[in-house]
Amino acid sequence: MEYVVRLTYAKKMKRGPLQYDAKIANFFARYPQKGTDTVFYGDVVLRARVIEKTFKKFLMAQGFKLKDGLYITTDSEKFYRAIVYASLMQCTRHDAGWDLVENLPYIHVKYWSSVLSEYYMRRGWRKDLYRPVKAFREVYELE
Repeated sequence: MEYVVRLTYAKKMKRGPLQYDAKIANFFARYPQKGTDTVFYGDVVLRARVIEKTFKKFLMAQGFKLKDGLYITTDSEKFYRAIVYASLMQCTRHDAGWDLVENLPYIHVKYWSSVLSEYYMRRGWRKDLYRPVKAFREVYELE
């Protein structure tokens, strides 16, 4: 099984007087079949609007490989960290959280990624991520 992040089009993001190139990060799994060219794709577990340049740097720092426009890894921990970081990027005004997400214990990352993806999958709305991200920020005392 491979974990995949695909970045798709989004309008520019305004934060104060600055504008950033933004993308929608789509998180899903794919299951290549051994001995054939068949690949099965899982459901999208989360979508979040991210700042393109910063998020790509984060993915590459985590060890994702770029292949055919998709960021791919086989390590679930890296995938969960990317979910948490993308959700933070969408719901906060600054890029705080990179160091925090990189240094969180695995069990915390697993818990928060499951909470975030569960909230998203209820209705498929990115706005539903605001409440769990607010809880995350309170627990870890992010501004």
